[in-house]
Amino acid sequence: MLSGKAALGSRMLPFLHRSVVGAASALAAGGARRCSTATEAPAAVIIPARFGSTRFPGKPLAPIRGQPMIVHTMQRAKRAHSVQLVAVATDHRGIM
Repeated sequence: MLSGKAALGSRMLPFLHRSVVGAASALAAGGARRCSTATEAPAAVIIPARFGSTRFPGKPLAPIRGQPMIVHTMQRAKRAHSVQLVAVATDHRGIM
């Protein structure tokens, strides 16, 4: 259950829902595992990416070395050992 700022209402849920449901259900059903040990549980990473920030509007799409910041964040999250799913929760279609 989402709470506080994570629950941005129905604006964010459709993006998150479409991106995650299929992969999350495969993960729950025991899909391909990348975990290094039997005690390490597979993890899902959900990256919040607000486009309309008051201090830095458009921050997720700000270029860093020729790529949007959100791409760098996703690539780093995918490198983590037990991560099987990386999803972006956003309120802007341009980020997807």
